[in-house]
This record gives sequence, C-alpha cells and structure tokens, in this order.
Amino acid sequence: MANYLDNHRFELVIKEYLLTSSISSENELISMFDILITNIIEGFKFDLSEDAKQDCFLLIIKTLRKFNPKSGSAFNYFTTV
Repeated sequence: MANYLDNHRFELVIKEYLLTSSISSENELISMFDILITNIIEGFKFDLSEDAKQDCFLLIIKTLRKFNPKSGSAFNYFTTV
C-alpha cells in the first residue's frame, strides 16, 4: 500500500462519491482514508487498537458530507477530523 495521498485525487474522489455514491469511488475513498489514518497513527506513534482505527473511519464518514473544498484541502480537513 502506498503511503502517499494525492490531495487532488482525494478531492476528486470525494466529489464523485458525494455526487454518485458509486461503489468504485466508495472503495477508492475507503482506501484513501485507510492511508490517511494509518499515516497519522504511525507518524505520531500512537499506540491504538484496531477498534480505535475503526472509530476514526466512523468519524470521517460522519463528517464527509460537511467537507467543502472551497474552505481548504481535503487532506487538512480530514487530518483535523
């Protein structure tokens, strides 16, 4: 799995998912969120259980529709969430 998250592609996939709810964009988005969450956990050397990682996914999914690309980058928004 790649450790790099392309913010431009990330935002395109979010937009596509929010407009179409397609399975392919959902799968790609989940993959991207996994990269983001894993990088944060490893980068800050958090010692978290798999349950805590799943809680991060749930929180991101709950806030997904609130993301506004005009207010900032997806990477910054979801890193903050």
